[in-house]
Amino acid sequence: MPDHATNRRPHVAAMVSAAVLTGTAGWVFAQTAASEQAPLASSRIMQRVVKLFDFDEQRLGNFEPTPMGWRPCVAVGYPGFQRAVLDPQVGHAAPPSMRLSVSIGSVAAELLTRDIPVHPSGDYLITGFVRVERMIHARARLDAFFLDHALRPMEDSRRSSAELCSNGDVLWQPIRIVMPATRSGARWIGLRAAIEQPDVRAGTIEGPRSIRTEDTYATAWFDDIRIARLPRLSLRLEPDDVLVTSRDAGVWACVDDVDAADVTIQLDLLDETGRIIRTAHGCGPTPVRLTVHDLPVGAFRAVASARLDGETITSAERGFLRAGCETPAPRGAANFLGLRLGPVAGDPSAEMKGLVDWLGPGSLMLSFAADRTTLNGTIGPHSGLDAWLRRQRQRGALIAAVLDNDQLARFGGKASAASTLTAALARDPVGTNEPLSGLLIERGDIVSVWQLATAGPPTEWDVVQNAAALSAIASVLTRQAATARLAATWPAVLEWPEHPLQADVVSAGIPSDWSFARVEQHVRGLVQATGREVWAELETLADEPADVARAELVKRIVAARQGGATRVHVPAPWRTRAESGAISPDASAVALRTLAGLIGGLAPRGRVDAGSGVRAYLFSDEDHNDGVLVAWTEDAAGEPHGLDVALPASSRVFDLDGNRLDGASAVGWSPCYITAVDVASLKARHIVRFDGPTLEAGAESCRQTVHVSNPADSLMDVTLRLIAPSEWKLSPRRVSLRIPPGQTRSAELTFRLPRYAVAGEQPVRWELEIAGARTQTLSGEASVRVGLDGIEVRVFWQPLDGGVLIQQRVTNRSSQSVDLRAGIRSPAHPRESRTIVGLEPGRSAVREYRLPNIASLVGQAVRVTLARMEGPEIANHVIEIGTSAASGTNGSAGDGAIRVAASRR
Repeated sequence: MPDHATNRRPHVAAMVSAAVLTGTAGWVFAQTAASEQAPLASSRIMQRVVKLFDFDEQRLGNFEPTPMGWRPCVAVGYPGFQRAVLDPQVGHAAPPSMRLSVSIGSVAAELLTRDIPVHPSGDYLITGFVRVERMIHARARLDAFFLDHALRPMEDSRRSSAELCSNGDVLWQPIRIVMPATRSGARWIGLRAAIEQPDVRAGTIEGPRSIRTEDTYATAWFDDIRIARLPRLSLRLEPDDVLVTSRDAGVWACVDDVDAADVTIQLDLLDETGRIIRTAHGCGPTPVRLTVHDLPVGAFRAVASARLDGETITSAERGFLRAGCETPAPRGAANFLGLRLGPVAGDPSAEMKGLVDWLGPGSLMLSFAADRTTLNGTIGPHSGLDAWLRRQRQRGALIAAVLDNDQLARFGGKASAASTLTAALARDPVGTNEPLSGLLIERGDIVSVWQLATAGPPTEWDVVQNAAALSAIASVLTRQAATARLAATWPAVLEWPEHPLQADVVSAGIPSDWSFARVEQHVRGLVQATGREVWAELETLADEPADVARAELVKRIVAARQGGATRVHVPAPWRTRAESGAISPDASAVALRTLAGLIGGLAPRGRVDAGSGVRAYLFSDEDHNDGVLVAWTEDAAGEPHGLDVALPASSRVFDLDGNRLDGASAVGWSPCYITAVDVASLKARHIVRFDGPTLEAGAESCRQTVHVSNPADSLMDVTLRLIAPSEWKLSPRRVSLRIPPGQTRSAELTFRLPRYAVAGEQPVRWELEIAGARTQTLSGEASVRVGLDGIEVRVFWQPLDGGVLIQQRVTNRSSQSVDLRAGIRSPAHPRESRTIVGLEPGRSAVREYRLPNIASLVGQAVRVTLARMEGPEIANHVIEIGTSAASGTNGSAGDGAIRVAASRR
């Protein structure tokens, strides 16, 4: 065996790495991250290693095959004959090492001794190396946790390394664990090395399995486990927390070094792009401060680093918001904007509570994280979370709880072996009745809506299974006489089924790359198809600059609300750090608060004409007095466009973050809000509307009725001039009407459209000249429906086997059977035709088209047609294959479905 003094781990400093820290509330305690590529050169780091496990134990008098102090874990799934041994042939720097092997089940070894004392003023970095062999399904990892005075594990302090499996030619894989010594009552550090099979990690060890996937004869070696004590680097924001509103607010950094080394501090302030905007330096325990009260509105990060002999040994990071005070507070229970919090367990942090209160969402969507089961028992429901949710409900917020796969472990038996909660409820509604009833009763006084989560990707969606699961939940709610409602999650790329689901609410999952126009169209179509209350669940744009991502998010929120969504849920605007649970807000939080404060409690009133190249939506209260206009330019280059709206003197213009834009007369690509607008004047721009059957392209003539309303208090003589697309024929184009106050007059029109006219809602511009002592002219646009009258058509597409699958769903909404001719035209492929014969009223038919070579289709317009067999009438639906499809994106990413406006009587 090699000599320990010369060959065993001579450079301890090279194994202790630079650290990365994250902030929490108040004084922010260190979280360290190891980096094998950046070893510390300072020899004084040797002072910081409080324990080394190199497993060279013969020099300590251990001639047994088992490592000193490490005892086997005996539990369900951990056979007692498998235990840790010393391997004299294998080691990281040199043999020996600790070896764990499995031939069946799982294996673990625990260190519950007084070997690693804890100093309350230090943080601890645990590093080591693990080598695994023949490990495909199982995983190896190292856990660390604090021990109390009786050497009992403090389970809520448990931290884990990454789970490791076989990794090609890599023999030894580094691991790290950070232990901030902030736990009251912590006396020592305990360790646990394990190889665990998939069923143990999933918590389904006692449930039957149709297919058992696990490894046999897998092995893991653990070596060079070091525990180093680091300086306590503190980072605080005062007198505020994560939200800066005070005039004297500042960021402070301070270091407390138990080992009395000469540590220096650097404190940097970064904006949302990562650019350093301010820097300060200090030495030793003297605090370093940067002022932040004079920062502009937005999200920022403070980063502090502690350095020893020129090397960074630990660092801390804290995110915060600089909030404006110009915009009003959110409108509480009336706010349609909600937050998706994801899985939540335990009492939320003070920063999270503060941000939620500041944002004032009208609803909170969350899932209750599964109870954590340990060898010492089960940590059950958290009263702190329940109390906070009750306070939110008292504030007026709606609480929506998502039933997802995290709840599977509660069902036990056959249900826990199911792949999803939906499958468990659908397959065994009787067997799951009791645990489901307990789950719904447990928080019945908190939850207003129970929502069944999606069961896998949309391409694998089982409508029948989902319907059965919803029925099982509904039956339990009925027996309990519960007031809570039931919501069904519905992916946007799927067609609403002919047999509706048993749900009070439909929550539409909207892909992140859908445009605002597509979001509005889809939500409106879903509202019409379901006849139920519809929510929209939006995602933020990925891989986009922060300003672009939050501008597009606001546009999509506005579009979803205008489409008819009663609530719009967005991801919580912060990141939660896994090691500490601390949150770091992002800039979208300011934009969401601005939106909630200005339009959160207002009702959508539709799109209004605010000038050429400008998209504007009107929101107002029930009395139509408090009006707010949300506007942005539709210019592809993002160039500003002037607002063609007369603004009262009391109007104010705010940008996305709530900053006042006094004197603004143009809008850019980023949305802005215009308050105190004249609602009546804007609505007057939409006093012209069309009514009648769907206009059919290719028909000899189509009749429509134009209605003109008089919102004034006196008689109105008007001349209406209509401006249709140049290829259309319209007669008459000019109509004169005399309209009494508060009434409407109509005129008959005749349209003739070319056969290539595109189906859907198409705009017709109008000019209205009002005669009087002073002639007034109003202008705007109204839409007409183009398609086949009484026939609803929806077109979907998705990548498939290197090509594209296009589905054309046709529903007969008329009172007679119809014969139709379907087809598809693409520049890169021959024309294809299909027939639909004898389609009865209320029935649907689907025709599919498979186009090869998706690369040749990207950016191309594909025309999907539907014509009457007995006449020239035709409906043309044009889709464009998105660029994301070329990279293999499937329908679930958002480009896989095109919603076409329904042509419904």
